[in-house]
Amino acid sequence: MSSAGSETRADLTACRLESLDSHSWDAFAAVNEHGAYAQTSFYGRFEEAVNEYAAAHFLSARQDGQTTGQLLAIEKFDYELLFQRPGIIGRLGAWPAALFRSLSWNYGPLCSGPHPRTDTLASLLAGVDALARERNAFMVRHALPPVHGWDSLAGDYRETFGRFGYRTRRKATVLLNVAGRSLDELWDGLDKDSRRVVRKARKQGVEVVEAASGEHIEAFHRIRLETARRNNFRLPDKSHFEEIRRIFPPDVYRILLTRHEGNWVSGQGLGVSNGNLILGGVGYSDYARENRIYGNDLMQWHVIEWAHGQGARVVDWVGYFLEPRNEGEKGVNHFKLKWGGEVVEYDEFYKVYGPLRHGAVQLARKLFG
Repeated sequence: MSSAGSETRADLTACRLESLDSHSWDAFAAVNEHGAYAQTSFYGRFEEAVNEYAAAHFLSARQDGQTTGQLLAIEKFDYELLFQRPGIIGRLGAWPAALFRSLSWNYGPLCSGPHPRTDTLASLLAGVDALARERNAFMVRHALPPVHGWDSLAGDYRETFGRFGYRTRRKATVLLNVAGRSLDELWDGLDKDSRRVVRKARKQGVEVVEAASGEHIEAFHRIRLETARRNNFRLPDKSHFEEIRRIFPPDVYRILLTRHEGNWVSGQGLGVSNGNLILGGVGYSDYARENRIYGNDLMQWHVIEWAHGQGARVVDWVGYFLEPRNEGEKGVNHFKLKWGGEVVEYDEFYKVYGPLRHGAVQLARKLFG
């Protein structure tokens, strides 16, 4: 171990997928109370599969022969869409990917014990600094910490990240604590309208299906595509969802669908790690909208029921607009809060290594984003 002042740092190793002991890596995440699917080897493999510029970097801290912390950091060129425009920008080719590399991660670092030690965090963040120099990254674009149990982590994370020059953004999500509650208590926690539409969806004959075939992935992609068109946002192509099914085992990530009289109604992704359920990729079809089929609502309750049956800790609806700018964002907040969860605020961290490149990206986003 090396020392810096009164701080004792853990020994650090860093590797890529091809040399990673995936079993040991995932075993650490699987028993960590703050574990998340986005800190597994499967997530790193997925990122590399769907993004030609992505690279997964696995940093591990050890003390006295024991792993005390892990961090999966993803290197990628997040702004490729800004540089693939008609005209001059579109003719620049691949060089922006080398010049505008960034690092990011979700739900990490993971540290052993209920109160992460600052020396473990410091070792991992020193490793990130070294990685950024080696890969010529211009910033850590976002460093999302473990938000499940954030109150017990905040002090160590804020102090250590601050010491390493990170800045913070105020963020929030909606968490439903499932552990120690009966199914009746969870049902009573839904608002009155949610209980009504769940009952109605059941009367409508809506069924929940787990994606298990290419047909299901096609349906999920179509639902997401219709949702994207209605809400004017970009959607990855179908191969993105095919890779999810190919890479992730169902006990780590699954895709759920709802169906009504042979018509696909809604879809949603569900990441799982040691009782922490993270929702994402929600969408509902034009058919559901036009016929008022409440499959998306039934899906939320199904997830809560499933979480309870699995003995899960928490369900995370991922994100909450602290200062909603329009009725759409207010509507998203309202939907997420219908299911009995609470708003939890936390710090997201970021760090700029190359201020000139960062400024150029900000300008490009303003002009072309």
